[in-house]
Amino acid sequence: MELTTENIGHLESIIKIQITAADYLENVNNSLKDYRKKVDLKGFRKGMVPMGVVKKMVGKAILGEEINKLVSKGLTDFLQKGELNILGEPLPSLKEQTPIDWDTQSDFEFVFDVGLAPEFEVKLSFDEDHVPYYVIQVTNEMIDDQVEKFKQQFGEMNNQDVVEKESGIIGDLVELDDEGNVKEGGIEAKDAKLLVRLVKDEEIQNSLIGANQQQIISFNLRNAFPNDTEISSMLGIDKEAAADLNSDFQLTIKEISKYVHGEVDQKLFDQVYGEGTVNSEEEFRAKIKENIANSLVKESDFKFQIDMKEYLMNKFQFDLPAEFLKRWLLEVNEDLKRDELEKDWPLFEKDFKWQMISSKISDEKEIKVSEEDLKEEAKRVARNQFMQYGMGNLPDENLEEFAKYILDKEEDRKKMATQIFETKIFGELKNMVQLDKQDISDKDFMKMFEQKPEIDAGTLQLDEEALAIESSDEIEKEEN
Repeated sequence: MELTTENIGHLESIIKIQITAADYLENVNNSLKDYRKKVDLKGFRKGMVPMGVVKKMVGKAILGEEINKLVSKGLTDFLQKGELNILGEPLPSLKEQTPIDWDTQSDFEFVFDVGLAPEFEVKLSFDEDHVPYYVIQVTNEMIDDQVEKFKQQFGEMNNQDVVEKESGIIGDLVELDDEGNVKEGGIEAKDAKLLVRLVKDEEIQNSLIGANQQQIISFNLRNAFPNDTEISSMLGIDKEAAADLNSDFQLTIKEISKYVHGEVDQKLFDQVYGEGTVNSEEEFRAKIKENIANSLVKESDFKFQIDMKEYLMNKFQFDLPAEFLKRWLLEVNEDLKRDELEKDWPLFEKDFKWQMISSKISDEKEIKVSEEDLKEEAKRVARNQFMQYGMGNLPDENLEEFAKYILDKEEDRKKMATQIFETKIFGELKNMVQLDKQDISDKDFMKMFEQKPEIDAGTLQLDEEALAIESSDEIEKEEN
């Protein structure tokens, strides 16, 4: 087998593979003999079918299989040597490949088109290359909002004697008939839960406000709670039954409570940051400001990545084998249509160029994503997820377990590896260029993305993952 290459145009080449009978004949004959031993054909004993018959039955299929193995191995071995820096994968040549006659040919030539990566260097100077870096300022309003979230998160339920608008009620609900009497065989719900502020009918809401324990109040449940889901949950019935319900109900109040937000005191400081970490309101607000600032770094980095990519694209301009890459994209993406590809080609082109630039940087800086990197990132993701449920001090062994669960999902693992790689690339780039730091408000920061409709503004909400937020347990507490 002989393999040669030939340039046929700018950034395009062909690979020719010459195969003679000597390359495949022994393997083909061995495969035919093996098949002959197994074939069971009427009129012949097993293993005694004439070789000529066997060749007619499977000769071309076996020949094609052996030739395909040779071609595949030849291409793989050649590309692994790195003699050609190609983009995409080799494709059968549309112009150079001649038709093959499997019945008469003994020597074969296979020709493949390949797209070549352009030669360029990524050279950056800390003194000459400047990229803006926006530092989002933490405002008193942000700190105040977070203080209120903490007060709400670490509040508690207090029993009351009288119903207020913000009260929760636990009581027994009994369906009434048209005469206002308890309906025989009607719906009953023991210890039903309702929040007064959620009652939609103002007159019914006012009848509840000021009531006390053991007081009995009758009202139309549908008017109070028009939503079928709320009625279904309150009465413990399915939505279909709730949809048909339009009766008055009698409520006997058994318990009255109100969710009271926490106070800004030492108890709250200890609940949020651990005992003795913060000892005054001034320190509390300073700690919150620090956490918010840390969380906003991710948003600043995101904008830096956009600006850095744009800067690199403008600084390092090079051509691509566009027609070859378009053909390759259509080959590997069955659902991609030619007109869609042409429309979106500028985005594909940017992606190819960025991959080449980032590959140059990763090669120069020897950037790799290790198993330890993946594990630590998975633990970080798990930790932030649990923080959203008020569980900020989860033991490391639990985080290890959840990290393993995340990494067992191949799609999540690949996505995480890509994110880590990009983070490392931009971490290096931060040290390779001069960052022109500019203070900016969160509102002005978001306006920059409004001016660029091609950026998905939905992904740019200011990140609060470093901050504890109201947990589902606290929400359930309030509903109770």
